[in-house]
Amino acid sequence: MSNRSKLGSIGSLLLVTLVASGVVVSSAGVAQASPVSLGDGVHSPSKVSTVAVPGTNIVVSDAGAWSASITLSGTASSESLAKPGKIPDGLFAGQGEPVLSTKLNSAVVSSYATGKGTQTLINIASKTADREYRFPLSLPAGSKAAIDTDGSVVVRTAEGAIAGGYRAPWAYDALGRAVPTWFSLDGEALVQSIDFDQNTAFPVTADPSDFWGWAKCIATVTAEVAANALVAGKIAKLVARFGSIQRTFEILFRAWNAASGWDKKWQAVVAAGGGLAGEILGIASIKEACFDS
Repeated sequence: MSNRSKLGSIGSLLLVTLVASGVVVSSAGVAQASPVSLGDGVHSPSKVSTVAVPGTNIVVSDAGAWSASITLSGTASSESLAKPGKIPDGLFAGQGEPVLSTKLNSAVVSSYATGKGTQTLINIASKTADREYRFPLSLPAGSKAAIDTDGSVVVRTAEGAIAGGYRAPWAYDALGRAVPTWFSLDGEALVQSIDFDQNTAFPVTADPSDFWGWAKCIATVTAEVAANALVAGKIAKLVARFGSIQRTFEILFRAWNAASGWDKKWQAVVAAGGGLAGEILGIASIKEACFDS
């Protein structure tokens, strides 16, 4: 058997494992995962586009086959924008200028494209501002949102696979001190509560930040598995430990998301998944598709 055939056999075996573990891999995804198609762009997954709907406060994240949207409270403004305040390195992933900004009681809200979805910054100017910020959502058809154990919001398909979600919220005051904040769900709205007090230095910066790259993450992982027996073996060991490929990358992504700065993020992933997880994170295509904002 040739080396190429061996790689294909190992890739096919692990692809079967992925499906048996509850991961939905489309026929297109399987096609992309074959060694033949590796030169067709699978190592550089297309980005999720983020646009504002003209004449509305709606910001849409469009992944091609599906889309999701978040609606900003307040009055649209082209003059005001929320900027990253004194926050830890690595938390702000916005690209360029915001696609939409709104003003409301002593606060400005701005949504930025991230390449994987939308990051919405809230700049709170004073103690007279609201403590709750509501964001009506429109999610992919058939999906449901739920608060996860780390405070993030996970959006799953009807089959239970991750479609995306909203990273665990954060808030920091003008001195770089953390301000208590949390998510709740009220019907079809995401609510971020921010518990500032008399000791808070204003302005406060907070954010709900979504991510919608899981389908591309799985397609990229399967491509690497099909092309590289060494990678296939490492991922198989992680799957054996955590139970499924989906669960494996949920755990690793949660660890990555909980830390700020490259060194701390890498350490968090290694702490969660061991040295093998650190090695997987070192594969540029997987890091880009599964971890980078």
